[in-house]
Amino acid sequence: MLRRLSRKEVRRSINPSGKVSSHQLVQARSFLGFNRRATHPSSFHYLLGRMGGGHAIIDPDETLWAMRKVMAFLKKVAFRGGRILFVSTDPTLARLTRVVGEQTGQFYLAKRWVPGMLTNWQKARAHVQNKLSPTPDGKGRIKNIDVVKANAFVGVEGMSAPPAVVVVLDGTQLLNEAAKLNIPVVAVTDTDMQSDKHVDYAIPANSKSLRFQHTLAQMLVRSVNEGRALRDDLEGFALKRPPPAEGGWDEGWSGGGGGA
Repeated sequence: MLRRLSRKEVRRSINPSGKVSSHQLVQARSFLGFNRRATHPSSFHYLLGRMGGGHAIIDPDETLWAMRKVMAFLKKVAFRGGRILFVSTDPTLARLTRVVGEQTGQFYLAKRWVPGMLTNWQKARAHVQNKLSPTPDGKGRIKNIDVVKANAFVGVEGMSAPPAVVVVLDGTQLLNEAAKLNIPVVAVTDTDMQSDKHVDYAIPANSKSLRFQHTLAQMLVRSVNEGRALRDDLEGFALKRPPPAEGGWDEGWSGGGGGA
């Protein structure tokens, strides 16, 4: 059973300097994988071995290297103005996913993945708008279940087009929708490899460790906000194209040769 971290444990898992080492990932229990029966063969290349009980051990250096690549990638996406969708269907990560989306100003879906959210965008958009506007009953009251469904789609209320990147914090199946639209996918992949098969940037780690998820969330927020801040700082230095001349682009052009 997963338990909710206390405030003291959350503070310990967050590094104020923003730098994460492999030793801190070990303390966050990011190395602990599944047992022998649940371990997928495709995960062997980033494993160190097994513990006495048969649980797979994920190499913390592989996790750290993958996290750094993901942070650099998301920083570039945010700098170019791309929008990011954070996805998690694990109830224990719902609040964390919402916090990451709100602190970065990006979209988030923290309750349930709607089939066709990316591939059948128009119909999915109508479904989301319908859930966000629940209809009251004859007495003017709104059911509690309708309020819960509306809160589940608050993070994608302003998403008018498919995102540039999808970040999956757990083993949510995207049903290959992002791959069909050539949308890069960043995902935390555990040793059971239950995440979507088409993952462009995989982070091998223990997806059930809440302490690791808090550490990853801190790095996600930092990288996205750094990219957005850099874009705002350099926006004033952007070169503006001069307005065209009234007579056309070749007005005043003296021609190629000299006179007689």
